[in-house]
Amino acid sequence: MSLGVTVTTSETSGASTPALSTGTAFFVGLADSGPSTPVLLRSLSEYIALFGPRTTTSAILYDAVNAFFALKGARCYVLRVTNAGAKTAELTLTDSASKPTLLVKAKYPGVLGNTIKIEVATESSEAEIKILNGEGELLETSGKLKTQAAIIEWSEKHATYVVITQSEASEHTSNLPKTASPKALTGGVNPTSVTDAECVAALPAFQGSLGPGLVAAPGRHSEAMFLGLAEHAQQHNRFAWGDLEDETTTSAVISAKGTNLTVGVAGYIGFSSSSVIVQGVASGTTRTVAGSAIVAALCAQVAATGNDNQAPAGINWPLEPFVVGFTKTWSKAEMETLNAAGINSFAERTNVLCLYGFVTALLPSQDEVFWQASATRERMSLVYRAAAIGERYVFSTLDGRGQTIAKFQGALQGLIAEDWLDKALFGGSAPEAGEVNVGEPINTLKTMQEGKLNAQMIVRISPFAQAVAINIVTAPITESV
Repeated sequence: MSLGVTVTTSETSGASTPALSTGTAFFVGLADSGPSTPVLLRSLSEYIALFGPRTTTSAILYDAVNAFFALKGARCYVLRVTNAGAKTAELTLTDSASKPTLLVKAKYPGVLGNTIKIEVATESSEAEIKILNGEGELLETSGKLKTQAAIIEWSEKHATYVVITQSEASEHTSNLPKTASPKALTGGVNPTSVTDAECVAALPAFQGSLGPGLVAAPGRHSEAMFLGLAEHAQQHNRFAWGDLEDETTTSAVISAKGTNLTVGVAGYIGFSSSSVIVQGVASGTTRTVAGSAIVAALCAQVAATGNDNQAPAGINWPLEPFVVGFTKTWSKAEMETLNAAGINSFAERTNVLCLYGFVTALLPSQDEVFWQASATRERMSLVYRAAAIGERYVFSTLDGRGQTIAKFQGALQGLIAEDWLDKALFGGSAPEAGEVNVGEPINTLKTMQEGKLNAQMIVRISPFAQAVAINIVTAPITESV
């Protein structure tokens, strides 16, 4: 028997389509340090503290996070991908007889561990381990401790940058380490690269319990990566965004999208047709950033308004001053060609740099609702909040007067009314925008006896205007208008 809350969605045509996501960003990629588990960040400084500064190795992921926060993103999960090529920096401390006593290792594999220095101050029967950065600045200290075991315990409970264990080298002892001037850990190595397959294999670490959001692998262009992102979004109630390689023709861009996205998953991913040029780290310079980071920030801006059913495209969602240009600009006809293929462009419109399109990889002929990415995000919002309402009714008594069922129905109807007021759902009134069914055959005596509480929500999601036509009619001054 199932336990907990399950939310599914479908269209009135009967096509089953699980929901997607809203506000938070989920980025996967290569960094110089940090854990291989998702970390929630709220600023670029938090990223640097854990994953390291911008380097040749980490530039793509660093720039994506930088762009996300620079464009008003608020919450970002980062997942570092490594492989057997990653090595952890370490240093063996010795006792007064120069015998190995403690092994100090960087907390995470990678070259950033090579910048950590260890200083030991031993006096009488106490030793203090000081952790320094590459400039010799104190990061943390163990304080004065009397035994090797106490130092190891401090490492386990309090150390942020290193892991300290007893050395297993030949002739090792349990003595305190001797006084030593600052010395760097060595041997930390980054993998020369990580594959798209390794990135796809890492995605399940973004567990569904982390909530909805836009998931991306910035700067990765393979069809296998796109499929992995879309399938993850489908399975974990999120939305994905793919970065197509910078190409010079629309046909090359469309070809780069590939053909392995089935109708079943195509509604869970959008694509951008080019990269974005942003302010550089140094004044007067620029960098190229994956478009997925920009779109993730725009989605975060939408989520912050409280109405997820908005397309963050056009001049009302400007990208300046952080964004200064695009790696490729397209004519209006070219943008229409790409849009018809489920690909979104960046453009300058009336002197405003912006995203100019917000479609999924689904075509209108395949799905008349969820070809619009804003509809996908609205569905995600409804599913996420409906699940939260349902959680309040798990283990509630199913009474013979139907009071619990009625309250459940009312709570879900309130959700519809809320989104109707925000214009996210379409109708002249809230009941026209959506209804919640809880009567037979949704709930029956048999289903209640089985411990099930069911509801069916039918909603009409408001579309956005993709094309605006204005017809100007002139009249002679001898005629009224």
